[in-house]
Amino acid sequence: MQAIISKNAIFAGDKQLTFKIMKLKKLLAVAVLMLMTASISILRAEIYENTYSAKTNGQAAGALLKRISKQYKADGKIDLTNLDNVINLTALGNVTMNLKGQDDNSEYFKDFTTGLALNSKRLISPNNVPNIAKLLRSLADLDFSTIAEAGQNAINNAVTEMYSSTGPKGEDKAAKAISSLPSDSKALAVVSAVSSILDLLDK
Repeated sequence: MQAIISKNAIFAGDKQLTFKIMKLKKLLAVAVLMLMTASISILRAEIYENTYSAKTNGQAAGALLKRISKQYKADGKIDLTNLDNVINLTALGNVTMNLKGQDDNSEYFKDFTTGLALNSKRLISPNNVPNIAKLLRSLADLDFSTIAEAGQNAINNAVTEMYSSTGPKGEDKAAKAISSLPSDSKALAVVSAVSSILDLLDK
């Protein structure tokens, strides 16, 4: 009997430990999602208010291309069911939106190109930076709205439902929020344009 009680106690302890670990993982997931949400919100606010300089936007574009390129190489495509890709594409649309209407000789475009060169070493060769900057400028003519909205909904759902004991888990609801993107024409146009840029980056 003593042995059985001990085993039951150990089993109960293991279950409690497992529960605590799962809870910790959920807390970490929430923290990450909240940080991503905050980052996107701040990024949007800064760019819409034009408080980010062209050089800073160029640097951000370089960093985002690195992130998207890494996943692109791993998957062989830009997977729109991957929330990281959705968030990174949203941010890329934000940092390139002010390139619209900027010609090659404008101060904004030159500063953006300078920033892009600074933060894309080993990804874009110096001679290729102007060409990539022009291709990034073409993104300003595309509609990122469905990608941005789906990404925001996915994050909101994941955060809201993370602790819910009923209904789909937050992760499931997040996945559902972006599940329609692979068949959305606006999102596919963005993916096609960005994929073309990624194919021109240094391998």
